Amino acid sequence: MKKKIIIDTDPAMGTKGGDPEDCFAIMMAFNSPELEILGITTVQGNVPVERGYSNAAYLIEQFKKDIPS
Repeated sequence: MKKKIIIDTDPAMGTKGGDPEDCFAIMMAFNSPELEILGITTVQGNVPVERGYSNAAYLIEQFKKDIPS
């Protein structure tokens, strides 16, 4: 049985000085057979919340996932 999770993150990528570790974690979660991602929420941290949202939406689109963000 898969573990159901919601990811709360500040995914920085393509931003000078940004740390993309959350993006790597999201990609690993997408590929984990043990996880079912119910949703992704974004917060301000390494990037403004709007940039984090667009980064998360980009990853969802690129990995062709049907996940609310």
